[in-house]
Amino acid sequence: MKPKVFTERQLNYARATPVFDYLTLRGEKFESVGRHWRHTVHDSLTISKKTGVATWRSRSDCHSYNNAINFISEFYNEPYEQVVQSLLEFRSSENIQRVKYETKDQHIQNLFDAKHLSKLNNYDTNKLSERGRNYLRSRFLSEKNIDKFAAKHLISSDNLENVLFKIGDIRNYQSLELVGISVQGIHAKELVKRIKEDSRGNMKLTRKYFKGLALDSNPERGFLFGYTTSQDNPITLFVTESPIESLSLLELNKNLYADRTRWYLSTEGLKEQILWSTVKQLKECFPNVTGFDVVLAYNNDEKGRDAIRRIHSTYIGSENLKMGLSLKLLVPEVENGDWNEVLELAKTGQLATRNEKKNEKEKAEKIFSNQKNNNVELQEMRSME
Repeated sequence: MKPKVFTERQLNYARATPVFDYLTLRGEKFESVGRHWRHTVHDSLTISKKTGVATWRSRSDCHSYNNAINFISEFYNEPYEQVVQSLLEFRSSENIQRVKYETKDQHIQNLFDAKHLSKLNNYDTNKLSERGRNYLRSRFLSEKNIDKFAAKHLISSDNLENVLFKIGDIRNYQSLELVGISVQGIHAKELVKRIKEDSRGNMKLTRKYFKGLALDSNPERGFLFGYTTSQDNPITLFVTESPIESLSLLELNKNLYADRTRWYLSTEGLKEQILWSTVKQLKECFPNVTGFDVVLAYNNDEKGRDAIRRIHSTYIGSENLKMGLSLKLLVPEVENGDWNEVLELAKTGQLATRNEKKNEKEKAEKIFSNQKNNNVELQEMRSME
């Protein structure tokens, strides 16, 4: 396999990654010591609160100044291309939230407030609006499941009618002690506002709807729901990229796995740390289970496959993870597709939403091309003045 080639712009972007944010998202713990954060295991590793520069003195003063790539490669002993890709994915996230740590006992502070979901001051109404319900119907989810999840307050709407997927503390799952919310916007962005230019000068079409974590959501938790048959029965954890894909897979699986305790987890895109922290807590909550299968059900595309390879690499490199845990794969049978498209195909026999996206992209490319041509003409006119 040929090594992946990155542009200089991509490499510079990766080098400038905030190391503290990246490391905490991957589960590293720090304590506050004066003007620095100090790693709780590698105490020679410190990060300046002012500059964000990480210095690891036990490794010949290895530091991250202007080069997060080299530092992360050294810290995790990971291949260069893998680190660059991981840093780029981290930086492209629309909702990177800084993690706040207590100075001594190292528990993540639960500062989440459902009455303050963003800087726009939108809040959870604790009920699913009709407009939110219609959005879920448009994603081919059954009325029965929409009713069930709304009744259990696992799904609701904010005051702007965006759909909210509640993220609860696993240890207090029945009482649904909230530690975060995954927000699915329902207000479509204008096509022209979604058109961007990538680092190579090509058109990039951003999301039609907002999707991301609410303010101060716990970055190590994802939307999770389950069906417990017995405290001792084997567990199957299905892992998807988004809450709607988890709900889609639930409907497709409705007659399967009846003899197992089934959990469905969405990892807010491809955030590996959400997976492993959830596995750890499920093991703690069900200490007597006789088997634990993690089924990676990510999208059937390049990013999904890359994430699966990274997770598999973590798994095979950890004796603790391999102990009593099996890693399996379940890929949507739609090329470059996800489980919501599989559900759409099962219910309608076609992929109308994909054709809609194709038409939107074609329109966007025409707009982008016209904009570039107009810019060239304007520059030529200015050069003649």
